[in-house]
Amino acid sequence: MESRANGPAPRLVGVDEALELVLDTVAPLEVVELESAGALGLVLAETIVADGDYPPFPRAMMDGYAVRVEHAGRELPVAGEVAAGHVPAGPVPEDAVVAIMTGAPCPAGTDAVIPVEEVTHTSSGVRLPTSVGRGKNVAPRGSECRAGAVVASSGLVLTPLLVALLATVGRTRVLVRRVPTVAIVATGDELVPADLAPHGAQIRSSNAAMLRAMAEELGIREVSVSHVGDSRDELVAALERQGSPDIVLLSGGVSAGRYDLVPEAISAWGAQIVFRGVRQKPGKPLLFARRRAALVFGLPGNPLSAHMCFHRYVRPAIRKAMGLDPHQAVDHGRLSRPWQGDAARTSFQLSKVESDEAGWSVTPLAGRGSADLFSAAAANALVRFAPGAVSSAGEDVAFEWLDGGRGDGVWPGRPSGPEDAPAVGAAGHAHPIWRPIAERRSRRRFQPTAVPAPLLSRSFEAARWAPSAGNGQPWRFLVAHNGDAAFQRLVTTLRPKNRWAEQAPHLVLVVVKTLLEHPTKPPRPNELALLEGGLAIGNLLAQATADGLLVHPFDGFDYRAAAEAWAVPEQYRVALLLAIGFPADPAGLSAEERAEEERPRERLPLTEIVFQGRWGEAPGRARPDG
Repeated sequence: MESRANGPAPRLVGVDEALELVLDTVAPLEVVELESAGALGLVLAETIVADGDYPPFPRAMMDGYAVRVEHAGRELPVAGEVAAGHVPAGPVPEDAVVAIMTGAPCPAGTDAVIPVEEVTHTSSGVRLPTSVGRGKNVAPRGSECRAGAVVASSGLVLTPLLVALLATVGRTRVLVRRVPTVAIVATGDELVPADLAPHGAQIRSSNAAMLRAMAEELGIREVSVSHVGDSRDELVAALERQGSPDIVLLSGGVSAGRYDLVPEAISAWGAQIVFRGVRQKPGKPLLFARRRAALVFGLPGNPLSAHMCFHRYVRPAIRKAMGLDPHQAVDHGRLSRPWQGDAARTSFQLSKVESDEAGWSVTPLAGRGSADLFSAAAANALVRFAPGAVSSAGEDVAFEWLDGGRGDGVWPGRPSGPEDAPAVGAAGHAHPIWRPIAERRSRRRFQPTAVPAPLLSRSFEAARWAPSAGNGQPWRFLVAHNGDAAFQRLVTTLRPKNRWAEQAPHLVLVVVKTLLEHPTKPPRPNELALLEGGLAIGNLLAQATADGLLVHPFDGFDYRAAAEAWAVPEQYRVALLLAIGFPADPAGLSAEERAEEERPRERLPLTEIVFQGRWGEAPGRARPDG
């Protein structure tokens, strides 16, 4: 065991400065080529386009009969069959139908596919229904994706579904950002491996296990773990044995005690210390250094201090190195009890966040110091308190979710963030666009599960930040939940074609204020009210889609009756209804229902809606003035 004399106290940096100093030294790692199936969780480093039209032929969307629409109501013979994977023998005959299976190419001349259950089988063939819609149950060639369209943009995280998509377009190998390698060195004479019984003053090495788990949770695949005692020379030798990891995590030995040898050892190893000490609680002794391209973190020996420092500083560095957004998304909730932060330092408190009817309830977990894992194990979030903060129960606080902290079953959607919603190209998209916009559909089938209040509030929060002239904010959202009286009042206003909305978990009546009021001027009509309401709805749709919700905006209801049901003031105008919930599981839908939900969308081409220079002139090329 070695000791050293105490030197002058280092200058402490603030928490935001510390994070900035760390991230300023991090650059995304180099690109490597891997099999796509073996690159799950890694970040795509190339843009991939479709190698052809998808589907590559008009595709039957269910088992039935390929027909011509002019044959509706007729009894016709069955002239052959087309199975999936087989090419039709010829076009649909003039006076016959062709049996066809789901996924098979439709014969030339096919206008629709009639499901088996919708025809009447006769001794000489089948009788078709009296009405046959053109294009029914047929996915046109290229309706899912056109040749050359972007199917995956650089920056996407590879998921099993994305791997399947890449395989569809013939890509089994992809360029991705390399994953950093991590070396963990736990220091201290008192430590023994977790699988051994401690004796005397020994304790088990919990930090090494925790740090390894936190690294692997981020997708790190190469993690080495070693242990050295309180000896400078042993520590330097242990660091030399690590090879060339991208990130080195030292646990313990970074404070100002006689046996805190890490600063001296890493300097002898050749590392340059960037900062030593942060004005925070816990984790004040945090050290950050560089050795060539390697990032070196000296983490405190107390487990909760090490945990917080990894979450706040190591995690962002790893994510940036992998090509991901390093910043942690922040949510808001209400304190369930009073809490007082540190008088002089920014404090980070492990907390338990739970959903209730009013939103997120945040309970700081009071422990017995930064080594008390027993009190902290239930934490799923981290709350930041300013120096000297004194907070009351019910006060709004910002918090960060710990990795995995949101938990399965909180809601079946997904948190939104820059990495969750990259640009994609899909059917009919001339350019890659933001994923929530690309994926938004006005489907009509919902799960019966109600949307938790915090998730519903996120959508309205997004709407709240829409732009409006003079910040007038004319929109109002009247929310009704399935089963309550307000919901039933809205249901009675629905036109027959919109009875599907009865099974939505939530209906929202959107109204806009049609008068602009000013304290010193007479009120005047707000000609932009509907437009501004539409902007708010657009925000809501994007946020809800990013969170895994289905929102279907629609009219087709009695506007006057809806206004009367809610006693809407005269200066407000009903705009439309929103049906909100989680989308139904496709596995629980019939083939016809699935076909209806996934019917290809059509939009006018850009050349018909975007003009340059003069009306009707397509954009994309320069033209002289005049």
